[in-house]
Parts: sequence; C-alpha cells; structure tokens
Amino acid sequence: MKGITFIELLIAASLIIIISTLALSVFPRFKQSAELNSYAETGLSTLAEAKLNTLSSKGASNYGVHFETNKIVLFKGDLYNAGNPENKEVLLGKTVEIGCLSLNGGGADVIFNRSTGGTSQFGAVVFNSKINKLSSKTIVIQPAGGISILKNPEGLDGYWNFNETDGLTAYDSSINNNDGSLVNIDPLSGRVAGKICKGIIFNGIDSYVSIPTTNGLDHAGDITISLWVKPSVNSSSFHSGWNYFIYYANPFKYETGFLNTGGPMFKTYNDSGLFYELATSESFLADTWYHIVYRREGSLLETYVNGTLTASRNDFSGQLQGGSNELKIGGDGSLGGFIGTMDEVRVYGRALKPHEINQLFEIGI
Repeated sequence: MKGITFIELLIAASLIIIISTLALSVFPRFKQSAELNSYAETGLSTLAEAKLNTLSSKGASNYGVHFETNKIVLFKGDLYNAGNPENKEVLLGKTVEIGCLSLNGGGADVIFNRSTGGTSQFGAVVFNSKINKLSSKTIVIQPAGGISILKNPEGLDGYWNFNETDGLTAYDSSINNNDGSLVNIDPLSGRVAGKICKGIIFNGIDSYVSIPTTNGLDHAGDITISLWVKPSVNSSSFHSGWNYFIYYANPFKYETGFLNTGGPMFKTYNDSGLFYELATSESFLADTWYHIVYRREGSLLETYVNGTLTASRNDFSGQLQGGSNELKIGGDGSLGGFIGTMDEVRVYGRALKPHEINQLFEIGI
C-alpha cells in the first residue's frame, strides 16, 4: 500500500488551517446574528405578554414594557417603577443593545389599554448588534396594539434609514445593496436625530447622498417613494426653484421635492420623454416632521402627505423613462437641495395600497 507523502500531508494541513480559519471568522458573526434575533424575539414576546395580561385584566391592572439600552422590563400598572418587586426584567447580552426608541410621546414605555389592547405609545424599538453596526432588528408597535418585527416587504428595492453614526456611507437595507455616499455632508455633524434613530441634515446648496449604482431601481412600471422630512425653515423660505428630495436623472426618470414655495411636487418622465407634473399646495413648518409618499399606478399619479391623499392625476401614458444612472437624495448638487433633515427613504417597485401608506405614517417609519 502506498504511504502518504510529505506533500499530501502539507496539503491536508493547509486545508485544515483554511477550514478552521473560515469557521473562526464565520462563527462569531453567526453567534451575534442569532443573539440579535433572540433578543428581538424576547422584546416581541414581552410586549405580547404585557398585552395579554392587560386584556385578561390580570391583577385588575394594565401592563407595560419599559426599555433601556441594556434591558427589557415587563411591569404592572400605568407607570413604570424600577423598584417594584413584581417587575420581570431581561438583561441584554454583551453583543446586543437597544439602539434607539421612537415611541409616540417620546418615552421609553409601552402601556396597553385594558378595553382595546391598543396603545398610545406606538412606534418602533430598534435592537442593534454591537459587533456589526449594520445589523439590526426593529419591533414595530401599532396604535391598535399590533406588534411585529419589521421585515422588508414585497417590492422594496431601496431603503436608506440613515442610522449610521459616522462615516461617509449610507447603507441600503434592501436586498439590492445600493449603498450611497455622503457628498458635502460632515460624517459626524451631518448625522442628526431622525424620525427613527438617526437622519441626515442637508444644507440646501451642494449636499446630497449619491447612489451611484441603481440595481433594481430603474423601474419602468409602478413605483412608490416614501420618506420623512423635517425642514429647517418654513417652506415660505425655500428656494425659488426646486428643493429636491430625490433627483433621478441622466436621463430623467422622476423628480420629487418642493417646487418653489408651493408644495410637494412629483414630476415623472415617460419613455417618450414627456413629463407629467403633480403639484400640491401644502405649506411646511420648520422643525416639524412630514411623511411624504409619491405613487404611480398605471396612468394614476398620486401624492400623500401624512397619510392623506393631497393630489392626483390620471393621465400618465407609457412607461417610466429607462436608463437612469445616479440617484441623488436631498439635492441635485447644484443649488436645488432640500434645507432640513431627511430619514427613512424607501423606493418600491410597486404601488403601495392606501392602507399601507397610512400604516407607514401612523407607525412613523
């Protein structure tokens, strides 16, 4: 029988080292992902327990959940008391933290109503990995009491939540990985408090987020664009021309923003080069968040502000113009920018239903 040669031993040893190295690099990521999922599920089940206890009038009381950076606490009553011995506390592991809370009213507690099971502290709780800053899980709490872990819905082709705390990259949380670059935006001071966690503030002149690759975004058919904006000035002080939210050109596909001081504008271009403008007349106040949705479904173009349909036209013909390259968020790079903060920018390759739009507004995402 032929023995094993020295070369074969070296090859076998090399393979063992390679496999071991891969295992050592993959296992920590797998572990932190599993821990993140586990603690997000714990948050979800704790909220569900508080709701169930409330609806069943356990102890003839309401129940709620208190959130801190490193803990989740189920409590009894209308007010969280850290010293109550009946509290049920869960400490988060070393790799997971609650990165931010975005609850109606600005507190850290979610308390359920005994008669309806609903809550006035609706919104979102974001769990972050301390190891991988791009890894997070968001629990969504609805006014009627519905609770779920946020998942990317069907047709979500671009999603920039701007939750990074530093650096010049705005990561795309959709499956298409169309990451953007901050242009003329400070990587630290340009990242401010957003609608949920962080947002990006634009100077209205030359700052924008550049999305150089638009994999999955060159839609020809139905689309929906959803975003939150908080102007730094009243809309009466906006530019006399465009104040862009999203600028998608070369060639033009669509433009969204505030045109002059009149109101939100949705301008689309078809495959024959014709454009269709949809204007509204809302005025915006400084330091106030607004949810804006632009929607195309066949020949129908619509604009929603804070969950309410504000403008529509039903004469769009053909397909959206194709071949567009760079997509810009917050400005066109040439004096046509938005003055204020933007957050939670989403682009869908389908027309969201009105109840879906209203849900985004109500939850605040």
